Amino acid sequence: MADVGQIGFHSASSTPGASGKSERAGASRFQKKLAEQVSAVKAENPNAEVRLWSEDEARFGLQPIIKRRWAKRGVRPLAEVNPKYEWAWSYGAVEMKTGESFFLLLPDLTADSVEIFLSEFAKAQNLGKEKIAILLWDGAPAHRAKLKVPVGVVLWRTPPQTPELNPSERLWSPLREAVANRCFQQIEEMEEVLLQEMRDLSEQKEYLSGLTNYHWLPSV
Repeated sequence: MADVGQIGFHSASSTPGASGKSERAGASRFQKKLAEQVSAVKAENPNAEVRLWSEDEARFGLQPIIKRRWAKRGVRPLAEVNPKYEWAWSYGAVEMKTGESFFLLLPDLTADSVEIFLSEFAKAQNLGKEKIAILLWDGAPAHRAKLKVPVGVVLWRTPPQTPELNPSERLWSPLREAVANRCFQQIEEMEEVLLQEMRDLSEQKEYLSGLTNYHWLPSV
């Protein structure tokens, strides 16, 4: 029997996603509607530069992330932990075509914090009437609140239970690796590590584009 690794397979964790024909059909409709939305925004703003981004958030805290690591045969490695219930949220947006990104670390996932992120994102990208970002994101409760959306930002929500349709879901693995198997005494220590990792990740545009630029995304 052939080794599975020799025929292109590898061990990977599954991503929860939609199941059943109706959900898959809904995902297909979403992809079509997204293309129509991009065309509509461009038609309504013929003189504006229109760009397609996606956004997501991830929670990090003093509850440790334990991952497998190399050790000598017969030795079980130990990861020192100091579990506490303190958290920080990383907000991240990526322009899939170019790999340009924007990250912000905030204390929670609330409507107020989402508005702060949107405002800082718009400022960083110089968005306005002449430069528009269509921002693809999920239906988290804070996203469904009545938000103050900056000029130049157009929000577009993915269907429920379809994380595979949000490319920015893939931003978090490098950040989790950076804090895995580490013991932080204070939340500020972990935040410093996350901030540095976010800065480093922002410089890797080619990597981020390869990670998030799905083949079905509409051209802009």
